[in-house]
Amino acid sequence: MTSLENESLDDASAISSTCSTKRQKNCGPNFDEIWSFYIKGPGRGNGHYKASCHYCSSIWERGKPQVMKAHLANHCKNCPENISDYWRRKLIEEADTIRSRTIDLQNVDCIPSEIKCQLDQSLLKAWVMAGIPFNVIKNPFIKDLFKKLKYDPPSRSTLSGWLLDAEVA
Repeated sequence: MTSLENESLDDASAISSTCSTKRQKNCGPNFDEIWSFYIKGPGRGNGHYKASCHYCSSIWERGKPQVMKAHLANHCKNCPENISDYWRRKLIEEADTIRSRTIDLQNVDCIPSEIKCQLDQSLLKAWVMAGIPFNVIKNPFIKDLFKKLKYDPPSRSTLSGWLLDAEVA
């Protein structure tokens, strides 16, 4: 193992403790630990920043933690394997945590964001496994169905973009 890989492994194992310490002290913004693997560029408004991968030339105008995690877990060719494995495990843990939480929605006017994430993931799986084209989500009858269920489904581009990337991770 090279010194760079050893250093990356040390970085990956130390990140969780560093990030949780920052949250406990309430110092600075609550950035996701993924930002340790990216170069944070200028602010893009509403707490979003430009992001550049440390390992390759990929750049996002608005760095979104889920997309950035999926990139390191599945797409970045230059990312050390131990770092990719770390992010694959983190994405699986996050998905399992979301799936394990349930809530009674009978008397709720608006679906909580946590539950919406679960529904978005379930919708994506149903769409993919049934072979339904992503643009069907724009069909007025489908929109009406979801409206009656008080569910605002993801857009076609979200469904086929970062949501699919995060699920594949």
